[in-house]
Amino acid sequence: LGHSISGLTINGSAADSGLFGYLGSGGVVRNVALTSVTQSDSATNAYVGALVGENHGSLNNVGITGSVTSTDTKNSTDVGLLAGGNFGTISTVYATGTVSGTHAGLVGGLIGYSTGSLDTACSGVNVTAASAQAVGGLIGDDHGSMANAYAMGAVAGINAPYVGGLVGWTNGSASRVYFGGSLPDNK
Repeated sequence: LGHSISGLTINGSAADSGLFGYLGSGGVVRNVALTSVTQSDSATNAYVGALVGENHGSLNNVGITGSVTSTDTKNSTDVGLLAGGNFGTISTVYATGTVSGTHAGLVGGLIGYSTGSLDTACSGVNVTAASAQAVGGLIGDDHGSMANAYAMGAVAGINAPYVGGLVGWTNGSASRVYFGGSLPDNK
C-alpha cells in the first residue's frame, strides 16, 4: 500500500477520535496500512474510527487490522474500524479485526454512520454491540451509497433494534454488495 503504521494505540474521550480526528473536505488519505492498531474511547456524542473519526474528505487504498472499542453511555457515539462517520468518499479499502460498542449509537465493521460513498470495500471485521441503535458488518447506518463491497465477519447486536450482515439500517443505495459472515442469535 505504500506507507504503514504498526502498533498504534489510541485512548481517549475526544469528540472525533482516530489517527486523524477530523478530515476536512479537501483532505486526502491514501496508500496507507494500519496494522495491529488498538483504540479505546469513552466519549459520548462522538465519531470513533481507527483511521478517521469524522471523514469529509477522501480515503483511498487503505488497509486496517486491529480493534476499536467504544464505551459510550448515551447511545450517541458512531463507531467503525475505518471511520466513525463518513460524509466524504471512501474507495478501495479493507479491514480485519474487531469493533465493539457498549451503549454506542451506530456501530459498523468499517463505518458507524455514512451519508457519503463507499466503493470497493472488504470487511472481515467481527462486530459486537450491546444496546446500540444499529449494527452492521460494513456500516451501522447508511444514507449514502455503496457498491462492490462485502462483509465476512460475525455481526452481533444484543438489544439492538437494527442488525444486519451488511448494514444495520439504510436509507441509501447499494449495488453489488455481499455478506458471507454470520449473524448469531441477536436478542
